[in-house]
Amino acid sequence: DQCATVTIQTDSRDAALYTVQNCPTSGNGICLAQSIGSPNNKITQLLSLQAGVDYYFVVSSSTSDPCHKFDIAVKPIDLDGKICADAIMVPLLPSIFRDQTTRCKGNDYNSTQANGSNYLNGNETVYRYDSPGGECLSVNLSRVSNGAGLYIFRGCPDAVGSACVAMDSVVISFPPPYGRREMTSADIQYDVNIPGTYYIIVSNPGGGDTDYDLTIASSSSNEGATCTTPYNLNGLDQPVEGYTTACKGADYVGVI
Repeated sequence: DQCATVTIQTDSRDAALYTVQNCPTSGNGICLAQSIGSPNNKITQLLSLQAGVDYYFVVSSSTSDPCHKFDIAVKPIDLDGKICADAIMVPLLPSIFRDQTTRCKGNDYNSTQANGSNYLNGNETVYRYDSPGGECLSVNLSRVSNGAGLYIFRGCPDAVGSACVAMDSVVISFPPPYGRREMTSADIQYDVNIPGTYYIIVSNPGGGDTDYDLTIASSSSNEGATCTTPYNLNGLDQPVEGYTTACKGADYVGVI
C-alpha cells in the first residue's frame, strides 16, 4: 500500500479531477475522490493506494470551457511523523508546515494518553520541538479538511512520565438550513516553563483523515505580563495588532 498526491495544473478554473478505482466504464468503477474547480487552476488530491488495484485519473472540463491544457503529477507522500521516533523536526520558530496530512500515518497514540480526549483516537502526525523554556509557544491549525485534535505533549505520549500539557480541537459542522460546511481553527498558546522536548500532535478523531496547515511560533512570555515589562505603544493613533493575554499570568486579580 502507498499514499500519494495527484495534482493537476490547468489553464481553466472549471477543470475537474476524478480518481476512480477500476475503469469508469467497466461496471465496477468506484469514484474515490472528486475535485471540481479551483481559483488558482490547481487541484490536489491525497490518496491511499492499494497494491494490485488499477487507478484512473480523469481530467474533465465544463461545457462552458470544453478545451483546456493541463499538467499532471502523482507523487508519494512522505511518511515522516508517524511516531515520536521519526517525528518531523521543528528547526526554527516561526515555522509553517503547509499541505500536511494524517493520511497513512496510523493510530499509534490514544485518548488514555491525552486526558481522555477522543480526538487522539485516529491517524496522527507527530512534530518535535526542543524548547529552551521561558517562552510562549503558539500553535495554530488551519485549512482543516476534517475534524482534528491538536495536542502538545511534554515527552512522547507513550513514554513514562510524559504529560499532555495543552489541547484544542477543530469541529466540522453542517448547520441548518443549508447544511453548509463550517470549520473552526484550533489554537494553543502554552507557557513553556520547563525546558525540554515537546511533541505537537495533529490527530483525526477516527473514521477519516485530516489535511491541514500547521503554524508554530514563539514569543517571550514576560513581555506585556506586568508593569515592569509592558508592551510599549508608539503614541496616539498608532494601532498595533496581534497582542494576546496568553501566557501572561493573572498578576492583578482583585487589584483593579
